[in-house]
Amino acid sequence: LLIRPNDHNGLLTNFSYSGKVGSKLTGYNPKWKDFYAPELLEKYPTSLGSDIYMAAKCFLYLCGDLKTNKVNAPNNVQNFMNYCLLGMKTRPQDAFEVHQEFHAVLKNIFGEPKFVEFSMES
Repeated sequence: LLIRPNDHNGLLTNFSYSGKVGSKLTGYNPKWKDFYAPELLEKYPTSLGSDIYMAAKCFLYLCGDLKTNKVNAPNNVQNFMNYCLLGMKTRPQDAFEVHQEFHAVLKNIFGEPKFVEFSMES
């Protein structure tokens, strides 16, 4: 996960394998098996929701407990992450929509975002 200092947005990088939507996973790194959507490990085709699942798992790893899907965060945030981990047919498929919905959840909890300058010494 990389955080851009100029706008604080995060970028997910370097999942071990990638493929086109609708293709089957050709391999995975066993070290990160818990991050993969269950349908991928069962050889179902990938979907846009597969990446959303993996991003939610990454969030849980960074903020809480990957095994229990609980995070040290407000209930609304936990509920939103669990929404992103639904089964493959009910999981959201539009990452831009999920991004907007997540920001709405955060706004409801914390109010309007306030930019705080981020800097790192060289």
